Amino acid sequence: MNNNFQDKIDEYLLHEDTMSEEAKAQFLKEIEENTEKKKQYEFTKNVKQAIVSRGEKLKAMTEFQKEMKSHY
Repeated sequence: MNNNFQDKIDEYLLHEDTMSEEAKAQFLKEIEENTEKKKQYEFTKNVKQAIVSRGEKLKAMTEFQKEMKSHY
């Protein structure tokens, strides 16, 4: 794994809205031209999505448990 490139991936996934259009275009070009970097990006993106999904499920379960307690 390329740690320096991981920083770029994290910046893109977490702060895409604050990146310049030029920086975004350069990043996207880099992952399209390099298979290993693209795999690293896809892996990181999938992990991030899994974490977000897990957080949403935990929040929903907590809300459900609160509702159940209030009904009994």
